[in-house]
Amino acid sequence: MGTNRLRRGFTLVELLVVIGVIAVLIALLMPALSAAREHANRVKCLATLRSMAQAAQMHAVEHRGYMPVAGAQYPREAGVRPTSDGLRDHERRKYMYHYDRGNDLWRPLPLPAALGHYMGLGATDYGNNQDAALASLLRSDEMYRRVSCPGQPREQIVPSATVTDGYSGQGPEVYMSYVFNGSALGLQICS
Repeated sequence: MGTNRLRRGFTLVELLVVIGVIAVLIALLMPALSAAREHANRVKCLATLRSMAQAAQMHAVEHRGYMPVAGAQYPREAGVRPTSDGLRDHERRKYMYHYDRGNDLWRPLPLPAALGHYMGLGATDYGNNQDAALASLLRSDEMYRRVSCPGQPREQIVPSATVTDGYSGQGPEVYMSYVFNGSALGLQICS
């Protein structure tokens, strides 16, 4: 007479087979998930570029067809930073400006700050200490999110001046993933 043996649980071999199948499935899915993550980051990056382009278009509509100032603005004398007079915009209608109280001059807003105005950052409301507020805005986490690719860590981005005097490279710095051709946005020879 045979005895009826009840089987409880899995045998060791069955358990190892199940673990092996799960490992194979994970190995197959990981590259697909990684590719999907990279694709999502590219889409976010393109969306960021699109919103920056729309902001530049809104700037152009409000400022006689002029895009925001970007890149080196070469003055005729070394050490002269771009101003409304130097950019031949005496009425300050071509570009967006902030007032430099220390030098009693109107300076063009750096590209990210000018775009930020149209991207909901309130980039033109600086209060009494405008230079410090502008520098703080350009280095803020919110500005970083608006002008950088999501897949690029902040440590990999070298902050650079977005409006300089053309000689010393002085100007407000910002973390920005994108590079702009200054000639496309209007190279100016400041007087």
